[in-house]
Amino acid sequence: RMINDPKSAQFIAWTELGTSFVVSNVGEFSRSILGSHFKHNNFSSFVRQLNMYGFHKINRTPRAQRTSTDAQTWEFSHSKFLRGRPDLLDEIKRKALEPDPSIKHRIELPGEVSGSIHTSCCSWR
Repeated sequence: RMINDPKSAQFIAWTELGTSFVVSNVGEFSRSILGSHFKHNNFSSFVRQLNMYGFHKINRTPRAQRTSTDAQTWEFSHSKFLRGRPDLLDEIKRKALEPDPSIKHRIELPGEVSGSIHTSCCSWR
């Protein structure tokens, strides 16, 4: 809805081919548009949500020409997010959370009773 809303058109719009969308003037987009569609107006949170649903950022501004985040133009795409194809929206799913690699998964050792650990088997920790 946000992309097709005429009130948002100066900040967010489909690209010519309708295979991606562009957010321009990120600062004003965040202040004027995000809060009316989400519970926040934080652009970084918006981008995080897009990433969790499989959207990809397309770099449009060469590194040497990058300006402040507020003035940048960001483009996002998803193979199932296409102009004129609302029938595909149900196929956009939130990515499953990856397990945190810093958390060691507990392996039950022979002789352990499920849910408790014998102190004699834990000297290796």
